[in-house]
Order: sequence, then C-alpha cells, then structure tokens
Amino acid sequence: MKSGGIRVIVGLLFVTLIWWHLLCSEIPTLSTESSSDSVVKPPESKAPATKQCAPRDGVIIVNFLGLLANNLFEVAFALRLAQELCWKIVYRPFWNAEFPSKRGRQCFLNAQLPRNFKILSLGSTLQDEIQLNASTWYKWAMDPGDDAEHVNKEYQQWVQNISFQNKSIAQLVHLEFDFTGNGIERLVNDIYSVESHIQVVSMEAFFIHFDWMKEWMPRIRQWLSISPTCCQHDPPRNAVVMHVRDFNVEDGGYNGLKASVYTDILHHYHYKNRPLWIVCQPKTANSPFVKEIVRSVHRSKVTIVTGVDQYDAFCTLTRAKTLVLSYVSSFSQMAALLNNHGDVKVHYPLTTLNEPEVTLAVPGWKYHLVNEALDGIKKWNVGYEKIKTKMA
Repeated sequence: MKSGGIRVIVGLLFVTLIWWHLLCSEIPTLSTESSSDSVVKPPESKAPATKQCAPRDGVIIVNFLGLLANNLFEVAFALRLAQELCWKIVYRPFWNAEFPSKRGRQCFLNAQLPRNFKILSLGSTLQDEIQLNASTWYKWAMDPGDDAEHVNKEYQQWVQNISFQNKSIAQLVHLEFDFTGNGIERLVNDIYSVESHIQVVSMEAFFIHFDWMKEWMPRIRQWLSISPTCCQHDPPRNAVVMHVRDFNVEDGGYNGLKASVYTDILHHYHYKNRPLWIVCQPKTANSPFVKEIVRSVHRSKVTIVTGVDQYDAFCTLTRAKTLVLSYVSSFSQMAALLNNHGDVKVHYPLTTLNEPEVTLAVPGWKYHLVNEALDGIKKWNVGYEKIKTKMA
C-alpha cells in the first residue's frame, strides 16, 4: 500500500478515536448510592432547592394523631421538614394512631418509619440541651398501651418545661400553626436564624393543607409510595372508583350527604355505563347507602371492594383513573394525591366553599357544591381557587 493511503487510514482512525472519546464522555454514570429524593422528576415539578442544613442539631417529634391517612400527612410534613433542616425524626403514637406499626413499615418502605422503635442516637450536646436521655426517648416512642395517658402527660410536661426554660422548642399544634407554604418558610427561617435556640419541633396536628405540599409532591409521592406487596386489587382503566366513608354507621354517618349526591355525579358525567368499583369498610358493604348507589347503575358492572385490609383499600384508590372521593375523608384525598396516573380525574362533593372541614384545594380536581337538602349537586365543577381552606 502506498504511504499516502496509509496516512489516510491512520488519520481516519485518529478521528474515530476522538469521536468515540467525546461520545463516551457524554454518557452519564449510573450511581449506586441511594437517597431519599433520588426519583426522576420532570423539570416543571421539581421540588424547591433546600438550604445546606440548620446551624444546630435538632429533632422533629411526630406525635401521631388519627389513623392511616392522617398519619401519612404527618409523615410527609416531617420528612419535608427533616429534608430542609437535616434533623432526625422521632415517631411516637399519641392519639388513636395507626403508625408506627409493623404493617405500616412493610407497606410504606420509603417513609423511614422505625423498624423496631429504636431511637436514632442524638448527640450528647443535644441531649443535655433538651434534657432527655435514650431511655426516655425509647419509652415515649414505644406503644404505651394502657399507660398512654400517663406517658402523654409526661411528654406534655417536658414540652412545657423546655419551652419556658430555654425556648428551644417549636410547637406545631392543631389549629394554632399556619400550615400554608408561608407558614413553613417562616418556621424554617426562624430555626436558621443565629438568634434562635430551637432544637426541637413538636408536631401535634394533622397538616391537611395542600399549600405546604404542592411544590413537594414529587418527593412526597416517592416517600409515601405504597409497596405492590400490599395491593391485592387493580381496577380496570375504564372503571369509576368511588370511595364511601362511613364515619359512624349506626348514625348514618356520611356527613349528612345522601347517596343521591354520588349517583348525581355518576349520571352527570355519564359514568353509569362504566364499571363501578365501590371501596368501603366491611361494615358498610351491605348498607342502604351503598345499595342505593348500586341500584343506580347496572348491577353486573358493580364491584364492591372492602380490601384485605385498609392498606389494600388505600392502594386500590391510588390505582384508579377516575375517582369519586368521599366528603371530608383524608383517606381518599391522600390516595388521590398519591395516585399512579398523571391524568387521574378526581371528583369531590362539598357542602360549602367557606372553610369546609378536612378539605384540600387541589388544582385539576373537580369540586361539586351540594345543595341545601344534601341530596344532589347544585353547582358543578367549582374552581379550587374559590374554596377558602381551613387549617386542619
């Protein structure tokens, strides 16, 4: 081969090597490290950037109030706060709580629920400042059983003591704390202040307010994603999934609403010819309320789901493409927020626009104002911005 041809071949090889190097340098390296926010998020829904860390160590104490969905709101709030402050979390049962529990840990693997109630070690300086030791933490985090009243009084006395002595605690109490985004920002800024002595945040509220959640929903969905092992029911994509929450079956406890409110929604949106899944408590499955809803559609199209347990029932709601929520139910509202489908259609009947109880105002949800007789809808598809929400 002539020398000129060899030079051409060598030159082509050199160019090829350079091209291959540049190509490889643009291929991202996959990290094996895990983190609490390592979820792929679209740019437009990216959670806000957090500050470095609070200038002092601290702890967030979650006093669980209420059952499953209430506890999930509380967990989400605590995890958001811990993300912003780099503080540890202590979960403890306080009133009628579902968490911490073995089943909860199995179903919500990313919620950082304690595995065996062992308390994360706190620095000795922090222990001295807030006057606590490991044995006290352990006692407060364990299920107190019949001794709950005594343990809670002891906890409240400790809160009162450190509040008066060194102002090192911020109490987030039901109806006394601003749950909007601005309220959380003020709290975090206060803790970051060099003049602040706060090393403890004590949570005693439900935190059912969408304002503090909206920019954090990508992370909240990851933190509270339910394990498929806890899900036994998967509704068809064309099914309308309705949640019926009876707060007190003996007193007809559907918050006064008649079953015709829900059948109105089915007829108005032409859902009566689609499969209908009714998710309800076992005690409600054969109630007159549910039977009236079933009569309004073709019986063969109805599936009543009580769930293997409440986790299974909750998961069923998260898998629906079309949801009709139960009024003032945190259970169905949280499930709708965590829904797997980005284009889920959510219907929510409400009796007032002026501070309705336990109601989120979420863009994209269809809110329907119930009439005075509580037996039908008088105004369809009210904008979420017209709802004056209540701190809950």
